[in-house]
Amino acid sequence: QSGGGSPQDAKHVLDEFGQQVHKEVKKEAERRSKGELKGLLTSAKLSGGEIAGTTDPCSSDYTKHFEANSNRYPCGNTNVDRFPDNDGAECDNSKIKGNKGKEDNSEGACAPYRRLSLCNKNFQNNNNDHSSNAKHDLLLDVCMAANYEAQSLITYHDKHELTNVGSQICTVLA
Repeated sequence: QSGGGSPQDAKHVLDEFGQQVHKEVKKEAERRSKGELKGLLTSAKLSGGEIAGTTDPCSSDYTKHFEANSNRYPCGNTNVDRFPDNDGAECDNSKIKGNKGKEDNSEGACAPYRRLSLCNKNFQNNNNDHSSNAKHDLLLDVCMAANYEAQSLITYHDKHELTNVGSQICTVLA
């Protein structure tokens, strides 16, 4: 007799498992770093050198709150087509040892579209002087990149839904 559970039941189990793994990984990371790697948005420096002074990265519009201008946009001033239809996801078994499909000659895991074209301009310009502020500035840049990533996914989702109604675009883009 099969379990016959609903997809929601499976999702719930996976969500709980993910939360448990997250707790354990976070606890271990905190134990190893003794808090030395923890970034604080309130200590991150803005482009003008002043301190950001916020604890909630979702509290307001980044372009106002963090003085985000074209210099803060993770893709720079270029218009990047992050999810082109022509290439598909990149599949390769040579980058990770032992990464093969069921047959030895099959392709390995595939890198989804967004992993192939990650906009990371801000990370390249991050504070490299090993100062104590680097971790705070990095956290701010990660929050900014996540904000822009979310906005781009909304745009791509809407565009994709026009030609592929009912598709699993969120799964594909993940």
